[in-house]
Amino acid sequence: MNLNELNISEARAGLRKKKFSAKELVSSCLCEIQRIDDKINAFLTLNENALSEALELDDKGFDEKKPLWGIPLAIKDNFLTKGLRTTVSSTVLENFLPPYDATVVEKLREAGAIILGKTNMDAWAHGSSTETSQFFTTKNPWDLGRLPGGSSGGSAAAVAANLCLASATQMAVGLEINANHLRAVRSGRVIGTARALHVGRQTQVWEIRIEDERDHLVCVSRLTLAVVEREH
Repeated sequence: MNLNELNISEARAGLRKKKFSAKELVSSCLCEIQRIDDKINAFLTLNENALSEALELDDKGFDEKKPLWGIPLAIKDNFLTKGLRTTVSSTVLENFLPPYDATVVEKLREAGAIILGKTNMDAWAHGSSTETSQFFTTKNPWDLGRLPGGSSGGSAAAVAANLCLASATQMAVGLEINANHLRAVRSGRVIGTARALHVGRQTQVWEIRIEDERDHLVCVSRLTLAVVEREH
């Protein structure tokens, strides 16, 4: 099994026991992205500092107090990421570099997570297939002739294709607007969980504004135990 196929519990145990480093774990994901994402188009932007951030963690040593220490995650492209391009899949914001992190991104970093990059979506989250993205359409990794759903299709595809860690708690962060993440997770054969957390009053520091009253965080993940086996 390649490191990018581990679930979070397995990866955390391996990092704790120094069976592999955070840099090796992140590198495994980046290598898989380089190998197949030109066919899937899950990522819009990659974090060029991911390896150096992982190396910095390795130099400091494993931190038991950080539950996501060294874990590679993907972020949907409507969450602000300081210094890392955030476009909402629109050419209007093609070169936008946020001056600060969204609250959820800040919390993930504080927990020790490594941000691999930003995932494709329907432009401004208006759509259900990623076809409205003004950059490209994401393919369903289970069948490249099909769509991944949306608007969080890039996040679902990244998890399903093991471009970031795959497990019940492996996260690619997306938003649920009128349950649109459900289309993505069903198409990608992954799991979507939504916390009962109202963030309407915090929209400006969480993500690019879409719909205040119904925005809340969703974690897209994949079952550790294979409920659905990959078809060959």
